[in-house]
Amino acid sequence: MAAVHREATGAVLVGHGLAGELVRAFAVTHPDQAVGLATIGAPPPGHEPAWLAEVGQWRADRSFIPDVGALLHRAYPGGSAELADLHWDQRPLEGAPPEGDPTGSEPRVAIVCEDDAVVSMADQLTAARLLRAPTASVPGGHSPHVRHPGLVATLLVNWLTPGDPLRP
Repeated sequence: MAAVHREATGAVLVGHGLAGELVRAFAVTHPDQAVGLATIGAPPPGHEPAWLAEVGQWRADRSFIPDVGALLHRAYPGGSAELADLHWDQRPLEGAPPEGDPTGSEPRVAIVCEDDAVVSMADQLTAARLLRAPTASVPGGHSPHVRHPGLVATLLVNWLTPGDPLRP
């Protein structure tokens, strides 16, 4: 999940999954207000895959109530048993996503997740194009920051640190 404040100067915003849409929305509405922008396994706006009906249900208010076990099986196959204790409490996003392209010049990267059973590679690449972000590919499923935290941290630092000699 991403937490975005209207005055994000000095902050690097990183959004995983649906929170990647918040990072893109911030980039559109507040160009150059963040030091860097990144997404991990982000879908494009309006992403509602058919498999969602297999792992939960939508309420009339557009909130989603998951079957946590079924969702974890899809998103984190082979994940730790402690994940089953997760509690889902997310309000639905309100309003339409902002129209337009991000125009800022802050460093960006979209980490795309190989073998992601939650967001297809094609959808992740579409989201990266909408953010105007280069991509870095990471092995594994939807949450590489859980399985490969060092790799994801290195990618974020290398791509988002201005003047870093390792930055592509």
